This record gives sequence, structure tokens and C-alpha cells, in this order.
Amino acid sequence: MYQTRKIGVVGQGHVGAHVANSLLMQGIADELYLCDINEAKVTSEVQDLRDSLSFVPYNTKIVNCYDHYEELACCDVIVNAAGKVALAAGNRDGELFFTTDAARSFAKRIVDAGFDGIFVSISNPCDVVCTELWHLTGYDPKKIIGSGCGLDSARLRTEISKKVGVSPKSIDAYMIGEHGFSQLAAFKAATIAGKNLNELQAENPDKYAFDHMEVEELARKGGYVTYQGKQCTEYAVANSAARVCAAVLHNEHAVLSASTLMTGQYGEEGIFTSLPCVIGAEGVEEVYTLDLSEHELEGFHKSCQHIRDNIAQLAARPLVGQEVDRLVVGVLVVIDILLEHLIGRKQVVACFVLDARGVFNLNRLDVIERRALKDPVFHVHVIADQRNQRCGDLNRHDIALLRIGRALDGDDQVLGHARKLVRVRIALGCLGHFIKGDAINLSADKRIDLHLSLIHISEPTRPLYI
Repeated sequence: MYQTRKIGVVGQGHVGAHVANSLLMQGIADELYLCDINEAKVTSEVQDLRDSLSFVPYNTKIVNCYDHYEELACCDVIVNAAGKVALAAGNRDGELFFTTDAARSFAKRIVDAGFDGIFVSISNPCDVVCTELWHLTGYDPKKIIGSGCGLDSARLRTEISKKVGVSPKSIDAYMIGEHGFSQLAAFKAATIAGKNLNELQAENPDKYAFDHMEVEELARKGGYVTYQGKQCTEYAVANSAARVCAAVLHNEHAVLSASTLMTGQYGEEGIFTSLPCVIGAEGVEEVYTLDLSEHELEGFHKSCQHIRDNIAQLAARPLVGQEVDRLVVGVLVVIDILLEHLIGRKQVVACFVLDARGVFNLNRLDVIERRALKDPVFHVHVIADQRNQRCGDLNRHDIALLRIGRALDGDDQVLGHARKLVRVRIALGCLGHFIKGDAINLSADKRIDLHLSLIHISEPTRPLYI
């Protein structure tokens, strides 16, 4: 019985739209499910792709999912192409916070909705985003595949081809490590027709001798040659993603350079980075280690360390979307318990929420928890740093300010008891983040300011009240 092949694409920017088009033109998918937080953009891309159906190999169902990520749970493969390429104008690390924030907005929602397929992530920095997808969802890491150095390996083969006059399809050579400036070419293991490049060079130096460092740098920086002229990369990266999707859906057991979880290769573990992988229906089936020179091995370790350094920056990462809503609820519960304990009353607690773009909406208050209405009412809301209204700009060095303002007049006893809250420290483990209350102060306008800093920890902790 025929099995319908379903592929989802998250993000319909330059790359995501081209991924969808490449999948359509190659006839890889029977159904395409497209998501983007910009409803007008995803609607226009769906329309454009549907208008192309008369010119592609097979009829394909194309579904506009907007930001309803749960609708992608039925897919066999989901391509993560969420990003903002302008942030990467200088280097691939430029999108670090944007793309990891984006992943937090959809990854767990998709997995919780029952997704059991393969994630193919092409968002940059690719290795960090893949590691984050794994951390966020607890998903089988073999089913998370980063495009990684797949495209860089193609660039390497193209540059070698130009030097030696052999088709790039006949060259077996890989870029490995980080999909970024620290990646390196594994020249010692590179072959043509089973012969090592160094061996070929010794036999026929006029044809096979070339500057390895020059070729490596051309492969490493090839994407920026493309970017310089049109401020994006589109075709090659889209085709690279489509190639991985085809390997999965056709259960090819194809060997491709891809970002996968290190489990001891060359002594590295706990992060995603690129090595040659066997890819099939179950994701990454096997990871090959290559015969590296001492210089190449040193470069690989440095590349892995760069990935770790970027991951360490996420310890200060801001919270967006659902995580902020749930986090604030958790904080409010702690505050509610403290106030109830000190003043013997229960109250209505409210906070404003974030809109779909992760921007603070200062005018909207949503009641989170409702208690006895006859008791004094407190409104609690988060106030963004006035210089940075976007949630994405908050980090561990900023202060998320919770302002507890008494909504009803009278009852000075409440404010009197509130003074006892000064220097109360609150600790709450929630969603892998540690919230630490530094102080609560009574201000001149009879409001209580609770200053909280957000500190990331590797694993969620049990709630603590200090």
C-alpha cells in the first residue's frame, strides 16, 4: 500500500521557501505543510507553490499551517528553516539567539503533539540549534539531523574539481566540524577513485597538486561570496536540505556530511557537529570517523569548542512565547503563596502576555489565576527594559521587573505586611531556568517592586522557596 510522504517546513524566508520549491520540483513530497509567523508571507508562498503544480513532476498537496505548529505532527520529516539571514551578515553565529528562540517557540509543541518523524535543521548556527532542539524536546538525537557541513562538503568538492578537472560527484571529500568559520577540510582522508589526494599528487603533480589551505578557505567562505551579491543564500542550501529529506524518505542509507550528536568520536560528546553519517528512514544510522592528521584533529577539537562556547551563551538566553507565559505563572504562584502566608489573604493575580512575535504587549492584561474576589486584588505584570521592548533583548544581566500594584484603595495593613517582604529571596526551578529574587522593595508610589534575574541551568529543578 502506498505511503503518503509528508514534509513540513518551518520558516518561509529565503531558504525555507526555496526548500519547499526544491521539494516540489524534485517530486520528493506528496504533501507539504508550511509554517511561518508571518501569515501574509506563508500565504503568498503557498499560493505561489500551488500555482506551480502544473509544471512539477507530481501533484502535491500544499497546506498553509501559519503558526499552528501542531499541524506538522503528522509529517515524516520537518525542516527547520526559521531564521533571520540579515543577522548573519558577518558570520554564521549572528543568528544565535534568534534561531534558538525560534526553536523554543515550536519544537516542544510539535513533539508534544505526537511527532515521530525526523527533524532536518538548517537554521544557523546549525550545530547549536540542533543541540538546542535535542535539549528542548528530549527527542531521539538520531532523529535530529543538521544539514551542517553537507553544503560545505559540496563546496569543497567543487573547488577541488576546479583544480584537478574531475567531476565533483567523483570526489570523496568532506568538510567536518562546525558549520561555520571553524570548520575544516579532512584532506588526509579525501580520495578520487579510491586513491588518496596525496598519492595522486605524488603520481601526477601537474594535475593533482594544489594549495590545500586555499581550497579549504574557498569552501569555508563560499557562502559569503553568494551572500555578498544578493544578501542571502538560497538554491544550494535548499537543495542540500532536500537531499537529506530524500535520503530519509527513500531510506537510502546514504553517506552525507551532517551534524549529529557526538557520542565519543575523537573524544567529543554531548554536542552536535558534522561528520560523515549514514542517513536513512530512522535518521542517522551510523557515524564515520576519518583518518585525520594531527593538524586536522586539533582543528576538529577547536571547532567543537567553538560550538560549546556558543551553547554557553545560551545560558543567558531570554525566554519567549509560551515559556515566558508559563514562567511568569510559576513566579506568580510563588508570590501568591508568600502574600497569602504573610497577610492571610488570597488575591487575583494577572499578567500581560506576549504577542505572536514575542513582543511585550503593555496594554493587555490577562487573568492567570482567580481567587476569592472579595479579597484585595493585586495585578502582577512584567515590564520590559525600557530600552529594549522586545523580549529577545533581555538577558541574564538585565532585570525582569515584576511590579505588584494594589488595585484597591484602603487597607494599609496590606502594605504594612508587604514591607516584611523586603529581602525575601525566591527561587523557582521552571523549564530549565532558575529564577532568583534579589529583593522586594516598597516604592514611593506604594507599589512593590520585585526584582528577578533569570539564570539558565542545564536541567529543570524542583521548586525551592528560600
